[in-house]
Amino acid sequence: MNVKILALTGTRRKGGNSDILTDKALEGAEGSVIEKIYLKDLHIKPCKGCLRCNLLGYCSIKNDDFNCFRDKFLESDSIIISAPVYYHYIPGELKVLLDRFRSTFHVKMTPENLIYTSRYDIETKKFLFILTLGHPKEHDAIPALEALKLFASMTCKNPVIIKPVIATFLAIPGQITACKEKLRQIFTKINTSNELADEKYETYQQFLKDAHDAGKVISEQ
Repeated sequence: MNVKILALTGTRRKGGNSDILTDKALEGAEGSVIEKIYLKDLHIKPCKGCLRCNLLGYCSIKNDDFNCFRDKFLESDSIIISAPVYYHYIPGELKVLLDRFRSTFHVKMTPENLIYTSRYDIETKKFLFILTLGHPKEHDAIPALEALKLFASMTCKNPVIIKPVIATFLAIPGQITACKEKLRQIFTKINTSNELADEKYETYQQFLKDAHDAGKVISEQ
């Protein structure tokens, strides 16, 4: 039985760097049952904080795409979430979607803690997170990565989190697949030394390979 993969691209730029890396991962997952969704194409209303889901067992917000996405999430064996890092964190639209998953578990308040009980018996799923950012160092992506790891742990009893792909020093759409000459032009445009072109070209090629290899791992039975 083929692995069913749901890939969510949380960028508004179709063909941007995180979108390109998502496609590389899906190439590596060849042979799986794949569905790719752009978050920008979904209509997701923000959580109202009404907490009615704690009593009803489902989200009371109507007339948007959350329930459809939730069902696709539940039915999938592996999840890919890719996004750019904005202000050290995940994009706002992605946070809005993840907030709505509050309705997928019951929360009991005690003086010592909050006790979470999932409404769905999900034993395990594989998760691959792909993040792109302008910072030259990976540490700028840590808050975003931790938010995604928390999401995985809240929606699944034993999530398997594949080594994430964190692609740094990216500012222009399509930069990650640019040739060396194009990179020189890009770096000049963004007021960065174009002498970095050769070095960054090799770095970007490695990011693409990492995404492809991660796709192979997430597609394994």
